[in-house]
Amino acid sequence: MTLGLIGGSPARAKPLFELYRQAGAQSGQPAWKLKAGLVSHFLVGATSQGARDTLFPHYRDYLAPKTPGGRGFVVDRFMGQVDLGGLPCDTVMDSIELFATEVAPVIRRELPQ
Repeated sequence: MTLGLIGGSPARAKPLFELYRQAGAQSGQPAWKLKAGLVSHFLVGATSQGARDTLFPHYRDYLAPKTPGGRGFVVDRFMGQVDLGGLPCDTVMDSIELFATEVAPVIRRELPQ
């Protein structure tokens, strides 16, 4: 199961993951098959402040009510929506490259096998 979290606290997703795993267990599914994922927005930059400074104007525009209505825990997978709010293509590509070369190897190294 993958949940989209585009605002608010990840803690709001926890009860849904618990319900999913409980329902899976009750239906006889082994725990190792009950994978869970979370989708959210992200940008990786050379520095955390640089990423904030780059993303904020675009994210602010993304969340702004320009259209009618506007926009207003531990998981097994994370899917990030990188291209949002009109970020320039080179910024998106740099973020993906930094995630692949700098962030993902650390995550893989730190997570239990």
